[in-house]
Amino acid sequence: MKAVAIALLALGVATSPALADPVTDAVRAAETAHAAGDLAAAEAQLQAALAAVRGLIAQELVERFPPVPEGWTALEIKGAGPDAAAGDNAGGLVVSRDYRTPTGSTIGVAITVGSPLVGSLRMFVRNPALSSLGGGPGMKAATVCGRDAVESSDARGLREVSVIVGTRTIVSVSTRDGKDASDVRALVSLLDCEGIASVVE
Repeated sequence: MKAVAIALLALGVATSPALADPVTDAVRAAETAHAAGDLAAAEAQLQAALAAVRGLIAQELVERFPPVPEGWTALEIKGAGPDAAAGDNAGGLVVSRDYRTPTGSTIGVAITVGSPLVGSLRMFVRNPALSSLGGGPGMKAATVCGRDAVESSDARGLREVSVIVGTRTIVSVSTRDGKDASDVRALVSLLDCEGIASVVE
């Protein structure tokens, strides 16, 4: 719900002077440009407001990553700095972090807000035969923290669990060097699905 409230600010709702921040500043600048008939500047300022919203959402998501299991190490979180506004090639916001296991395997956790794959994954869970993903022996439906999920694997070492959170977000936990899915499942068990949903919905 916090993300919704912030997005409303970007649309010019509740822009009280007492709430001055990069979002409301950009909205006010867009209103001024619009009133002056400068639509290009108004559009640019609204894009700046949305970029600021992305940054705020990314910062909140940083707090929702799984805690580091004992004996593991966690690398720097990506996508929560100045690059948060850019999103990925499909227009979604991606915040990710790699974890290193005691045996040296790398497990990645990625939170993608606005993922175009949400619909395809949900269809696979409900009816694999009709899914555009095609299914196959390396994919199966699952449930993680009470939510629809898909487990994927292949002969090259891919082990991945993708969890659908809300209507537009996918949380993926994966590795490319896993002989089995035990390390992936260890992080999956620590996912804060409710906390992530509270940020993105």
